[in-house]
Amino acid sequence: MNQLLPSLTSNALIDLLIGMISVLLLASLLVTSAMEVVAQIFVLRAKMLREAIGNMLTNENNKREVKTFYNILLIKSPIKPVLIC
Repeated sequence: MNQLLPSLTSNALIDLLIGMISVLLLASLLVTSAMEVVAQIFVLRAKMLREAIGNMLTNENNKREVKTFYNILLIKSPIKPVLIC
């Protein structure tokens, strides 16, 4: 009973696994947060979505399908984007 830091479990392997899992979960949370910040700064989602839709709708014979798709009223935004200077 003279231990300075008592262990919750008597098995050192379980303590090690709990510690490693905690560290890896924290690291993954930090990396995910950093990626979200970068994606928001560079507006990556919107650019990638527009490019992917263009790739799906474009074929060699007709390039106007993308413009037709974006002219559909359900796709158009009802609000004009506001530019922040």
